[in-house]
Amino acid sequence: MAKETFVFFLFIATGLGLLFSAFINVSSKLMILFLAFFFFIGVVKLYNESKNINYNEENGIEYIKILFSAIVGVVISWYLNHKVGYGPILSSALVGFVASISLPSDVSGIMYTSSFAGMSSLELIPNMHYAILTGIIVGFVIILSDRIFVGIGGKGGTTVSLSTIISNTLQSFFR
Repeated sequence: MAKETFVFFLFIATGLGLLFSAFINVSSKLMILFLAFFFFIGVVKLYNESKNINYNEENGIEYIKILFSAIVGVVISWYLNHKVGYGPILSSALVGFVASISLPSDVSGIMYTSSFAGMSSLELIPNMHYAILTGIIVGFVIILSDRIFVGIGGKGGTTVSLSTIISNTLQSFFR
């Protein structure tokens, strides 16, 4: 139950952060109400799903595979974006495409999801060390939220957004 509660509050914090950002940056109050409405629906759905989840602990090899896939997805996307100069969209798309045609679907999905973090600007992920840190965080968030919002659109982006926020917060302690 602690795992579900922890993930529930992480996703709520991410959503509230995004709503707060929209409130500051968006002039249309109607748009903010629209976003808040869907955020509220998502929180209710997440809460209901988290109450009905039966967790079967996976073995350590599965967790290592998730962490490794997340790190590789972020690092390759970040490298293609910032060092090769392909830009964020093409970099993420290349990671997703190559992963989807060459790897099993579970691994390719994790790599594609984590590649979204590699799309971040140099202000958020300034170097390869922080790309690796962000990949580790993405992997942990995927592990913690593996059975929440299954099949619902937006989970990957929300997962990476949360991970990037956590990574950026950790970076601020070292600057």
